[in-house]
Amino acid sequence: KEWRETFSTYCVSHGQLLNADAWLISIDEMDRRVHRAKDRMRMERRKMMMGHALRHDLKNTNRGVVIDKVVNSESNGNGGGSGSVGGGDHG
Repeated sequence: KEWRETFSTYCVSHGQLLNADAWLISIDEMDRRVHRAKDRMRMERRKMMMGHALRHDLKNTNRGVVIDKVVNSESNGNGGGSGSVGGGDHG
């Protein structure tokens, strides 16, 4: 935003008339367009990465951490009731 002040000072010092209101409105519009373009790119990238991650997950269904919700004292070895945590195939 400092460059706006510098540019307007430069124009005035060199005798160039400057319609400050119209100029600031156009600068704000340019800023809005840049931010919208960045947001669109970010959303497209996020959508692409989510699609890639979902395809990867579908191909690797046996990998990952599975948390069993069933309390099973034999599988967790502590005789308690927190369930078991493990990876791989839980048939």
